[in-house]
Order: sequence, then structure tokens, then C-alpha cells
Amino acid sequence: MGHHPVNGHPMQPSTLPSPILFGCERAFDVEHLLAMAPATHLREGERSLLGLVLPVWQRPAVWTRQQQVRFVEGIFLGLGTGYYVTTEWDWDHDGVRQPWAGLLLDGQQRLSALRAFAAGEFAVFGSTRFADLSLAERRRRFYRVSFPSIEMGATDEATLREIYDRLNYGGTPHAANQRATGGRGGAATSSDAAISLERAMAMADHASPLPAEATAALRTLRGRILELEDASRHDSLAERAA
Repeated sequence: MGHHPVNGHPMQPSTLPSPILFGCERAFDVEHLLAMAPATHLREGERSLLGLVLPVWQRPAVWTRQQQVRFVEGIFLGLGTGYYVTTEWDWDHDGVRQPWAGLLLDGQQRLSALRAFAAGEFAVFGSTRFADLSLAERRRRFYRVSFPSIEMGATDEATLREIYDRLNYGGTPHAANQRATGGRGGAATSSDAAISLERAMAMADHASPLPAEATAALRTLRGRILELEDASRHDSLAERAA
């Protein structure tokens, strides 16, 4: 069978692959997500996060505290949450979860940050913790915030792994001097360098787990960078007071 002509010319078969990420678009608010019961019927190596299942090949939580703070602050600033990706829920006749049902493919770091802030583990904007928010602030600016998602239908493990890799690997972290708000006149600060180092470590570890000795050395370097910034800030304050 021939291809239908377009403007007198036959259509050429497409060389593009079919989409691999598609499904139902959903949107639950933050309160709903935090209230979900933990997932059950976990298989060996799987973990539960807010009622969803982390597959065995999903990396652990790698965001630094600074990254969690920035994400939650962004919610209060109206910057949104992005979206997360799951597979649909399905059970067999005995009520046991099907192998590829209820998986969280993208969004672990952001959902973990929401849970940690609601549990009072860190403050935003310097000193504001979840317990400091008024009831109205909690409802209007945190609990009622919509967190959209894509819920995929049944598919094979190879496709799920490819979606995970394409969504979570391959970005290039900003260098410290490329940030628009990096200190006076756009100059890099030590904390900028520390955050960039931590992000680079996380990306490298996702590609191929770093040796324990290398991870320890890099974390020591990060700590030293922050110590130097603290010392510099202290000297600056002393000069102003003089």
C-alpha cells in the first residue's frame, strides 16, 4: 500500500520512534500525597515512599539539604513542583500488587523533600519551619499546592528503565559562576561551589557508583569549602565592626 501524497509528493515513512512516556495526567495536592499509606507487598530491593514504590534500580535519595530547601522555598514562591511519573496500580486475584504497578519513576527527590519539610527536619527562608506556619499558610501555600503527575499504563521493564534514565540522567549542573544570583555582581560564592560539587557528585554516582574513598574525600573538600566561607564571613563582619 502506498503512502498518501502531500502537495503532490508521496509521504516518506517516519524515522522517529513512538513516544515511550504517555498515560493519564493526574494532579493530587501535597496534603493527599503526604497522607498516603505506605505501599505494601514490596519485593526484594524495593522501597516505599509516600505510598509509592521505588524500583530496585532506582538510586537512593541524593539531594543535599540545600537542594531540598531550595525546592520547598520554590513552592512558597509560586515556582511550582514540576511533575512526577508513576505506573498505574494493579493487583492480582489474591490482592497482591503486580510486579510493575505503583512504581515511582521520577520525583523521588522532590517527594522526599516535601516529606522532610512537613516532618520538621529543616527550615526555609532562614528559620521558618513547618510548625511555624499558620493553619491558613499550611493549607493555602503548602497542603493545597497541586503536584501533577503522569500515570503510565502497563509496559515492560526495559521501557521503564529507559524512561527512568532519560528523565533522571544527562543534565549539566550550572557552574558556580553561571548562576544569576551567585553573590555580589554574579560572582561565585563558596556555598555555590559546595552545592555544585555535591550535585556533580550525585550525577557521577548515578552514572557509576563512586568508590567510598573518593566520596569521603569529596565530602571533606565540600566541608572545607564551607568552613572557608564561614571564616571569610566572620572576617568581613569583624572589619565592618572595626
